[in-house]
Amino acid sequence: MDHRRLTIASRFLLGVFALILIVSTARQGVASYYFRQNLPDAMQKAIIWDPANPVYPAALAHLVHLYGQNPDPDAVIRLYQTAVRLSPFDAGYTADLAQANDWAGRTDVALLLFQRAQQLFPNSPEINWKLANFYIRSGNIADALPALEKDLSSNIIDKNQIFALADHAGINSATVADKLLPRDISAHFAYLNFQTQRGNFPAAQETWNGLLSLDSPFEPKEALPFLDTLIRAHELDRASQVWSSLVSRFPDRIPSPASANNLITNSSLQADILDGAFDWRVFPLAGVAVVQDSTGPSADSRSLRVEFDGTQNLFYGSVLQFVPVQPRTKYTFSAFSRSQAITTDAGVGIQISDGYDPNKILGATDPLIGTTPWSEQSFSFETPPDTRLLIVRIVRSPSQKLDNKIAGAFWLSRVSLTARPSPRFP
Repeated sequence: MDHRRLTIASRFLLGVFALILIVSTARQGVASYYFRQNLPDAMQKAIIWDPANPVYPAALAHLVHLYGQNPDPDAVIRLYQTAVRLSPFDAGYTADLAQANDWAGRTDVALLLFQRAQQLFPNSPEINWKLANFYIRSGNIADALPALEKDLSSNIIDKNQIFALADHAGINSATVADKLLPRDISAHFAYLNFQTQRGNFPAAQETWNGLLSLDSPFEPKEALPFLDTLIRAHELDRASQVWSSLVSRFPDRIPSPASANNLITNSSLQADILDGAFDWRVFPLAGVAVVQDSTGPSADSRSLRVEFDGTQNLFYGSVLQFVPVQPRTKYTFSAFSRSQAITTDAGVGIQISDGYDPNKILGATDPLIGTTPWSEQSFSFETPPDTRLLIVRIVRSPSQKLDNKIAGAFWLSRVSLTARPSPRFP
C-alpha cells in the first residue's frame, strides 16, 4: 500500500511540475510575443507575463529614454535597477544603470556603477567605451586613457571613433601614440590615416616615424593613402621624406629610387607597379589592357605594354608617374619605346606636364604609329617658377578622321628624368 501511495504521490508531483512548466513556458511565450512588438505598452505587458526576465525592463528603459516624450529619469533608473536586481552579475545592465544615473546628473553614483561594471567584465570593449566617454565628459582625461587603450586593443570599437573621441577630448597625438596605441602595425596605420584625413600632417609624420620604429612587417601599399594625401595637399617635401624612408625599407620592391641621376622610380619596370605615390600608376579604362612585359630594350630591363583593342577613339593618359622636381630647373627626359600595328593617324607617345595643372604641358615625344622597333626618344625643358611636381604619362589624343578607333600595342621602358647641371661661370 505504501509503495502504491508513493507512486501516486510521485505521479502527482510530476504532474504538478509539468503543469508549472507548461504555465511558465506559456507565460514566457506570451511575454516574448509582446516583446517582439518593441512598443512601450507591449513591453510593460511582457514584464507582467515574465517578471523574472531582466531583458524586458532593460529594453523598456531603453525605449523610454530614447523615444519617450519628456522621459522621467527616475523611471528609467528604476527599470534598470530591476534588470540589475534580476541579473546582478551582468556588466551590461550595470553599465546601463550607470548611464541612466549619469543622464540624471548623479555622477557620483554613475561612477561607482561604471567601475562595478568594469570589475564584472574588465576587458569588455562596450563597457570600457562607455566608461571612457563618462570620464571624458567629466573632464577626467587621465582615467579615460586605460579604457581607451583596451578599446584600441580589442578591434571591436571602430578605431576612428576612438581617435575622434581622443581628438575631441584634446588628447594630443604624442599621448595617443605613447599611451593608447598598442604595438600593433594596423593600429598605427589606422591612426596615421586618421590624422592624414584631418590634414594634421605633423602628427601623421610622427605616427609614421613611430610606425617605422616598430620594425614590424607591412606591405608598401599600406603607406600609399598617406603618401597620396600628402601629394594632393602639396606637401611635397614631407611626401618625399616619407617616400625615401619607404624606399629604404623596401629596396627590392621599389627599385630605381629618386636620385640625382634619375628621378624616375622603377624606371626599367623591373619591379611590380605599386600603383601610387611616386611609382607608376595604371588606371583601368575600357578598350585598353596594361601589363608588364618580360622583354625590354636591354637584358636588364622589362617594359610596360599598353594594348588597344580597336573599339575606342579615346584620349588616353591612364599610365603615369608623379615626380617631384625643383622650379626654374632644366631637365632632360628620355625613354625607350616601340609599337606594333598602331592604327589611326593619332599615335601613342609620352608627355610631361605640371603635376597640379595637367594642361600646362612642358614637353612630349613624337607619337608612334604602325610598327616601330625599340628606339630612344628624348627632349629637354625647364620647369616654370611655380612647378614642383610633374606628371610623366603615356598619352594618345583622339583622332579626327573617320577611321579613328585605335588598335595595336605600345611598349615603354628605361625611362629617365635628370636635372641638367647649371653652367659654371668663371
